[in-house]
Amino acid sequence: MNNKSILILTALTLVIIVAATFSSRSRAPQTVIETPLLNPELKTRVNDVAQIILESNEESVHITREGNNWMVMQADNYPAQFDKVKKLVLDTADMTILAEKTSNPDLYSELGVEDITDENADSTLLSLLDNSGNKLASVIMGDRRGMDSVYVRNAEQDRSYQVKGQPEVSADPKDWIVKELLSVDNERIMEVTIEHADDDTVVLNREQGDDNFTLQTVPDGRKARSEYFTNQPGTFLNDLSIQNAKSQANFTFPEDQVVTTIKTYDGIVATIHSAKIDNINHASMSFSIDETIVQAAESQERGIVIGEDENAPRDVRAEVENLNEKVANWVFIIPQSKYLLLSKRVEELTDVLEEDTGDTQ
Repeated sequence: MNNKSILILTALTLVIIVAATFSSRSRAPQTVIETPLLNPELKTRVNDVAQIILESNEESVHITREGNNWMVMQADNYPAQFDKVKKLVLDTADMTILAEKTSNPDLYSELGVEDITDENADSTLLSLLDNSGNKLASVIMGDRRGMDSVYVRNAEQDRSYQVKGQPEVSADPKDWIVKELLSVDNERIMEVTIEHADDDTVVLNREQGDDNFTLQTVPDGRKARSEYFTNQPGTFLNDLSIQNAKSQANFTFPEDQVVTTIKTYDGIVATIHSAKIDNINHASMSFSIDETIVQAAESQERGIVIGEDENAPRDVRAEVENLNEKVANWVFIIPQSKYLLLSKRVEELTDVLEEDTGDTQ
């Protein structure tokens, strides 16, 4: 074999060795690089979180846990939204570091991770504590970046980060309370009475099966407006949501409050006290039973029913008990649209009759 053949053979051998090396490496197990968690200990202690504090430059909210129930302290311990609280805790525990950012305090404001005590701070301080008040995490939440990351800084550290995840961190107490209160279908409403402090009284009622209410308090020289207007007060209890809540023990209604009574065909009576104070709409509620109606329904003979009876009367006593559990001892802040239904006056529901001049053509 000549020298030229030896060189070619050597070159081919090297190519084969290199190819085999790359092939072997490609088949070898790959090392998994995990993105580090911002607060690894929190991930293992999410079930220990018993307090959540959110603070901004202008407002704050303190949410506490009692058993499985969460409450908003700034709303006199009114129930908080469980699913929203749970998501906040889990999202915070899952925040993973994407990139290191500045540790220079002079540059914090560019990422929104400055201390909330700074005069123009846009940041929010999120603190998660256990039942003893020990901090499990304390994170300054800054500006969002794109659709799924945010700038953050652990409150006791200088280094800031861009992390994956965007926990919802509103420091407004109203954003955390349970908003949906109750709903009584419009079709069940039989009568609405609205009593103002100056004795202006609105009475609206209808027979079962009728679609429209009739205004019973029509002064001389006036006529009821269209059904569009007279039917509105009967919708107050339908899909009633609130904006905020406070303890009734710390609240006194003014003398010019409005008292509204709403009755259903099946014997439920709702009594609502309402007033606008400092341009905020307040209302408290209680529910009772009209025994005459309920007992009449209970005394009716019923035939033998096989299977489920879709026409069976509601258990209104249990319903009233459930409604009172939701509203007892609370004063609610309600939307303007709902408040207007409680405060209708006779003048709003009537028009002046046109005078008959007697002229003939």
